[in-house]
Amino acid sequence: MLHSWSSSTYFSQIIELIFTLIILLIGWTAPTKGADGFQWVESQITRLSRNSIAAAITIFTGIIVARVLLLPFIPVPKPSVHDEFSYLLAAQTFAAGRLTNLPPAFREHFESIHILLTPSYTSMYPPAQGLCLAAGLRLFGVPWIGVLLSVALLCTATFWTLRAWFSTSWAFAGTLLAVARWGLTSYWMNSYWGGAVPALGGALLLGGTARLLPKARPLPAVAAGLGIAILANSRPYEGSALVVISLTILLVLKLRGRTVTDLLKPSVLLPFFSILLVTAAAMLFYNSRVTGNPLRLPYLEDRSHYAFAPLFIWGHLRPEPTYKSASLRRVYEAEATLFQTTREEFGIPEIVRKAKNIWIFFCGPLLTIPVLALMFLRTAEAKKERAKHILWKAALIGASLTLIQVVWFYPHYAAPFFSAWLAMLVYGLQRLRRWRPKARPVGLFLSRMIPAGCLLMAALPAIAYAQHWKLSYWPLQWALGTPRDIHPASLQKKVLQDGKKALIFVHYGPNHDVGEEWVYNSADFQSSPIIWAREVSPESDRALAQYYAARGRKVWVVYPDQPSALNGSVKLLPFAQ
Repeated sequence: MLHSWSSSTYFSQIIELIFTLIILLIGWTAPTKGADGFQWVESQITRLSRNSIAAAITIFTGIIVARVLLLPFIPVPKPSVHDEFSYLLAAQTFAAGRLTNLPPAFREHFESIHILLTPSYTSMYPPAQGLCLAAGLRLFGVPWIGVLLSVALLCTATFWTLRAWFSTSWAFAGTLLAVARWGLTSYWMNSYWGGAVPALGGALLLGGTARLLPKARPLPAVAAGLGIAILANSRPYEGSALVVISLTILLVLKLRGRTVTDLLKPSVLLPFFSILLVTAAAMLFYNSRVTGNPLRLPYLEDRSHYAFAPLFIWGHLRPEPTYKSASLRRVYEAEATLFQTTREEFGIPEIVRKAKNIWIFFCGPLLTIPVLALMFLRTAEAKKERAKHILWKAALIGASLTLIQVVWFYPHYAAPFFSAWLAMLVYGLQRLRRWRPKARPVGLFLSRMIPAGCLLMAALPAIAYAQHWKLSYWPLQWALGTPRDIHPASLQKKVLQDGKKALIFVHYGPNHDVGEEWVYNSADFQSSPIIWAREVSPESDRALAQYYAARGRKVWVVYPDQPSALNGSVKLLPFAQ
């Protein structure tokens, strides 16, 4: 029965809910169960966290070693989603030492989702995630290594950020919770979508701002500046909200405490604004090379060419562009349909859907317990700690208001606020730990079992992969990625078996799934063994085929909506002989 549920979006949530109910039952009836073992683990955490530098090194190296050891169970992910191919294109471009690429001839045949082809050829996304992947590609030949390093850096920075609000041992424990819950098995680690990079920016900004509150010093100012730079080049909309919230609270509290002049010291202002000025100059230069206009973001340039649905719920549909391809039009038509659905019934159904997705990824049944503890359990220390924790609380309120405004949502949109969310969970666990109904240590038992349960749940993806269960990307909390290639290896082997390069036309059926795009090409377009092309019209298709046939390529056509395509079935076009 469990195996039959394995393809369900909510399979892991059902398992986790059952586990949560079990520990609640044990906690209420036998709260001293396993106390000696938990006490030993806590003593080890306290011992490891005594030296904060050694603890940070342990976190960074530990997550890399742990994920490498999981490779036999959860291998290096394969790209599947539109965004991933766009980021990988950016990575290839940066790794080659270029900011962008020249557009190919017959560019309408190579139009694809989230790919800019006019006035240059590159990803439409901000460059931070692409630079991260490029580092892995350039240094190790594997772009996913960049993802691994970004998650390790995120967890290390999160430890540093949590230390601004909690003791070193609690910050270390909270970071271990983040590693178990999101660092090893979520799609932030097991895809190329991003998530860790903007979360790193948010952690540096929040950690730097929190340390500037009591006393302004150079290092926190540098961290805050670097955080803003990363956010501006990864999640600029959500990042801007976090920047406004953090700096506003910093100024208000400094003015209230009459210590605002502390921020005006040259040792604080100079590194902070130097980082911001260098970042702004680099962004302007990058925009000018990609779009031809320093003030024109590649993202907006791409959207102006293809999209007619707005990004925010207060927007309006614009006139539909002229599409060369019916399959490409269906992608943006689906966006417009979602926008119209979002606007219906005051947007309440979509708000509920976003809240559900946030709960699944960031919370789930296990972590709902410390959230409820934070809401309903009151302690004598709570009022005294209010000022200390105002920053992350305000960040979470700002996140809610910010994310409601976007039409569609994925958990990495909220990544800049990740450290604030983790601070809330640690604070909730602290309160839960003090809960002693009828003088029984129920809260202590639950505060120990919740992180242990998250670690146990992290084993689910490895089990699922070993059993060939089809969890795929959903739920994203326990993402394995996709087990298949968008461009099947058997197909590529067939078209390249005679040693000649290939041009492959992709022929979509009328009911093609817009989520499964095949037309993606590398940054080194002309030297690529295979070029994938979209059908436009018989005349244009023939001209493109003749153009590349004259340059030594064989021309093929593939039908992705037929099962035979996944087994390498392609057809050699007669006019390319």
